[in-house]
Amino acid sequence: MSLNRCNDVILEAYLTSEDAGETERELEMLIALHAEPRLRGVILGRLGFQISRNGRHAEFEDLCSEVRTRLVAYLQNLKKNLRQSPCEDFRRYVAAVSHNACHDFYRQRFPARSRLQRRVRDLLHTRRGLAMWKSGGEQSSEWLCGFDFWKETQASTPGSGNLSHFLEDPESASRTLAGSQDPQSVDFCDLVASIFAHAEGPVRFSDLVDLIAEIKGVKDAPMSSVDNEESAPGERLEDSRLRIDSQLEMRQYLGKAWRVLSEMPRDDARAYLLYARDRSGENLLSMFISVGVATEIEVADVLGVSLDGLKRLLMDGLPMGNDEIAMRLGVTLERLYKLRYRAGKRVRAALAEIMGTK
Repeated sequence: MSLNRCNDVILEAYLTSEDAGETERELEMLIALHAEPRLRGVILGRLGFQISRNGRHAEFEDLCSEVRTRLVAYLQNLKKNLRQSPCEDFRRYVAAVSHNACHDFYRQRFPARSRLQRRVRDLLHTRRGLAMWKSGGEQSSEWLCGFDFWKETQASTPGSGNLSHFLEDPESASRTLAGSQDPQSVDFCDLVASIFAHAEGPVRFSDLVDLIAEIKGVKDAPMSSVDNEESAPGERLEDSRLRIDSQLEMRQYLGKAWRVLSEMPRDDARAYLLYARDRSGENLLSMFISVGVATEIEVADVLGVSLDGLKRLLMDGLPMGNDEIAMRLGVTLERLYKLRYRAGKRVRAALAEIMGTK
């Protein structure tokens, strides 16, 4: 049985080891040295506030254990089936599995909201005349929805602004959209179609779910456990990318940040991007690419590097230290700090607009 070519040196030693004892040691090293710091960082970055606020440290450890179990199951299955193609970047794979686990955490704490989101998405994909798509093409950060003929004619013109008064006043939305009927008795498809008719243009998926939740009175009481009874540990590991539900959760913010960074002066963007990381330590460029808000070609163009150069940076070179970035840009450290501050200020302002804060 031939082994598929492995592009990740982190995985190579484990996949090529033949002695059982050596295989076990390589597996332990993979988890302890490469997976553990990344998975704990991602989970803490995503859920840290809620954990510290509610004192749910045991749940944090349970979630880390769940991710660890999924990774071990994936690696053991990969070892048994040597014809299966390994992931291209193990560290990015760990981050994706960790983000997906965090989404599962929210899904189980807010099951009614999650069921509604799935129901809306299923309706948009299956009901004739309705559609869901990414604004501006496959690499866009924003999911839109509406009547299918809007997909081609108005794909880049979100019409959610026309629903702002509904989102601010759900009672008015219920009266207008449900008429004399009880909102709970209104046919689900008719309600969605009515919302689109009032919007008169494509609607952001998140806004549609928010509005329907308000009209239908969909609310959640937080659950006390993160145990997942729907699937056994290690399931759904064949895809190393972020799942669509995690992407929808993150894309709005990452997409906005990328658009702002890609439009600013190149030195400003590079000063920020070569250093930027999230609270988990994950470099921001890997997240842009993993979530699909930017292609490798677009990222390489902003950084002024070749595709091979970008791949080397993503593998070993990011995030960079200040001295290295200053040397790369040919500027002093003082100048570098000013460039990064200016870029960061613009990014924070853009994200504040999304969150409705100043």
